[in-house]
Amino acid sequence: MKRGFFKDKPTRIYIYEVKAEEQHERMIKMKSIMHDFYFGHISPYERPPIQTREYRELSDKIESEEEYFINKMSKEDYERFENYKELQWQLNTLEDVYNFSHGFKLALFMKEIFSDEDGPVRCRD
Repeated sequence: MKRGFFKDKPTRIYIYEVKAEEQHERMIKMKSIMHDFYFGHISPYERPPIQTREYRELSDKIESEEEYFINKMSKEDYERFENYKELQWQLNTLEDVYNFSHGFKLALFMKEIFSDEDGPVRCRD
């Protein structure tokens, strides 16, 4: 007879208690972050560039392929291709805005789920 995952391992419950002082410090930090966000000191659109080797290699391959096709295009095709790239950029920007908004909503939802006004938050390991 196979035993379930939780029957094979003892279940441990961790209780995270937030001391009043730590809670106060978090509140101050949150107010500071919201203040900076409101006044434009934090811009969600500005991100550090991706610095992984995988990203650089893929980006170089895309650039090489683009150059290959541009060299084969007529002037009219090149202009249409540039228009296509502009439209693609606009679509990507709309997706970025949606993803940021959705991520923000998910973060607030998760905060609501993991917050417990009646006592400490309990998490299972």
